[in-house]
Amino acid sequence: ARKIVVIGGGPGGLEVAWIAAYRGHNVVLFEKEQNPGGQFRIGAIPPGKQELAKAINYSTHMGEKYGVDFRFGTEADADQVAAENPDVVIVATGAKPGIPDIPGVDNPKVVTAIDIITGKEDAGEKVLIVGGGLVGCETADLLGEHGHKVTLIETLTEVANDVQESVKHFLMLRLKRHEVQIATNTTVKEILQDGAKVEKDGQEKQLAGFDNIIIAVGAKSVNHLKQQLEGKVPELHVIGDASEPRQAIDAIEEGASLAIKL
Repeated sequence: ARKIVVIGGGPGGLEVAWIAAYRGHNVVLFEKEQNPGGQFRIGAIPPGKQELAKAINYSTHMGEKYGVDFRFGTEADADQVAAENPDVVIVATGAKPGIPDIPGVDNPKVVTAIDIITGKEDAGEKVLIVGGGLVGCETADLLGEHGHKVTLIETLTEVANDVQESVKHFLMLRLKRHEVQIATNTTVKEILQDGAKVEKDGQEKQLAGFDNIIIAVGAKSVNHLKQQLEGKVPELHVIGDASEPRQAIDAIEEGASLAIKL
């Protein structure tokens, strides 16, 4: 049996941890939040997404059953990890919301979609969402359901491009029912006091009168521990969004296939 330290309790980290433990390894998992699931737990909050929580509960339960030493509420640093004397370290620290390099993005009315979904920030009545992918659309769906007036802008020709067709169909119906205003082919040039200066089809215009501007434009990998641990531990792997932001299913698959090779 090998001593394995997993950093991050999102879908990929949980998967690699329980399967490695099931296969007889000695596994410790560090997670900075008090609960497992990472972005996946947040993903279970928008309407129609509660099923996702079951996957997290299952892999956590399997980890407990096979003896994973879960350390929730612990943000591991390189020294803590090295102190465990691991044979293998797996960095599964996920991703954080990407903040675009737009003038005015530091305006106090600007918040991230994650902060709105988790309730860390409250949205005003009238909101402008920048980014019409899955996260932007789900934020619009959640806020629309709660009676907010939502405008959603996307640079591409259509919104919800990264959403599976069958899911997208119902998501778009709900956005229509919530009277979400959608502007595609629209790029934000600057964030203003209560809105944004945008460009659509070569024309610049201003969108104003918003209480909040919500940023929902993709994610950036969090993997600073990789640099800090290189050369300090015998074997190091980076999986899931920490190596490249993608779908949760990719992280789970990567976790499972790595666990089998350990």
